[in-house]
Amino acid sequence: MTELICELPAALERVLGNQVHDVKPRWGKGTAHRVARLLADHIDELERKDALLGDIYAASLGGRHD
Repeated sequence: MTELICELPAALERVLGNQVHDVKPRWGKGTAHRVARLLADHIDELERKDALLGDIYAASLGGRHD
């Protein structure tokens, strides 16, 4: 988590470029919640994909007939 907090400001500047100056202070709370929700959704998606790949891998091992 510490790495995320340390990297986030620079990542925002890299991705947003000059638009970083267009971010209004009043958007802070809502934007923070939106970023947190996007990150949570991304983690959920990665976990689903990881589980699916694990199932596919397990099925392929179980289906082998040497």
